[in-house]
Amino acid sequence: NNIKLLLKQKSYSFYVYDNNYYSNVIYNYKNSSRYRNLLEYEFEFTSSGCHYGIFSMDTFYIQNQRNDSITFILCTQSYSNEFKYFDGQIGLNIEYESMPDTNLILV
Repeated sequence: NNIKLLLKQKSYSFYVYDNNYYSNVIYNYKNSSRYRNLLEYEFEFTSSGCHYGIFSMDTFYIQNQRNDSITFILCTQSYSNEFKYFDGQIGLNIEYESMPDTNLILV
């Protein structure tokens, strides 16, 4: 399935909304055989649209090319209502503002 991601210039993190909390979101980590949560607990984020999330890793296909071990935030609580229109966000800002290894550009 194709997931719709919002590109944001002033944000750092790559996150995907957890469809266990946001039912309209396509991505479901439970359907992935490669999904791994890298930490057992949620973090609070202040520099992105995601308020709480889990540091995670999964395989994503970008333009039909398989990309293993992509790190991202599985967002469980959002600051905004963007989840109504998008499945997550790709932050384009390469300055460190969040948890390391959650920026898709630097991975």
